[in-house]
Amino acid sequence: MKTILGNKRALVVAAVAGAVALSAALVLAQTGGGFDLSFSTTDAGTTSTGGGFSVKGAAGQPDAVTSTGSGFSLQGGFIGGAIPVPTPTPTPPPPTPTPTPEPDDDDDDVGPEDSGGTGEKSPVVVVKIISCEQIGAGLSTVARKNPANAGRFIIGETEYNASAFGCPLATAASFDASAVGAALAFAVMEDAAITGRALVGAALHNPQAIGEALAVAAGQEPEAVGAALAAAAEENADAVGQALASAVQTSCADAGKALATAAGQNPVAVGIALAIAAGIDPAAVGCALVVAIS
Repeated sequence: MKTILGNKRALVVAAVAGAVALSAALVLAQTGGGFDLSFSTTDAGTTSTGGGFSVKGAAGQPDAVTSTGSGFSLQGGFIGGAIPVPTPTPTPPPPTPTPTPEPDDDDDDVGPEDSGGTGEKSPVVVVKIISCEQIGAGLSTVARKNPANAGRFIIGETEYNASAFGCPLATAASFDASAVGAALAFAVMEDAAITGRALVGAALHNPQAIGEALAVAAGQEPEAVGAALAAAAEENADAVGQALASAVQTSCADAGKALATAAGQNPVAVGIALAIAAGIDPAAVGCALVVAIS
């Protein structure tokens, strides 16, 4: 009995040893039929680490599948070539916004448009210089179209600056004495004293032209023109006398009517102006005086 049991145990041991030897032979030399699987393993459950990663395997042959996730890939089954893992494309950071420069509110800096460091911008003032000739040409044009408006303009500009306005008024009369004379007729009706100041300023620049315009105005409003002559002679008899010489030469009758009123209001100043005018053209002044006393 012991012999039989011993033989059975020996047979089991031999069978196991043969199975192990066969298994080792298969593992180490799996070749034949044109195939070569000489490099293969049958691993037990273990843990492999490296490069900051850890892989745990179970006993036996893993399934021949590929597992992926989070940018990684794990291939199971027989050992094959390395599977390339796509490199994740880095997401570029968002562009840094460029700050918008703030306006300079520093009150200490005074720029070309700053007003004394107050932080407020001064208005830009554009100064356009207009010559005496340009204003005179414009006044003559207005006088031709609307003598009343031109007369009001003469009053306003004379009140503002009589000496400066004398040049444009004389220039306008040189362009069109008839139109300016009509404007003067309206001006003397508005204010004879101010118009007299305008006549002095113009006579200082061009007594000939303003004298011609004065004769036209006297033909329309002799008494008002006479009052303006009296005021003008009081201010500057010499300039008015030169203008009167031109006026009586243009129309001794119309100028004479105005002289009658002027002499009645200021005989001394008007007499001096007449004497000056007579020195320039005595015949014309004599004609005007005849009209004045008749």
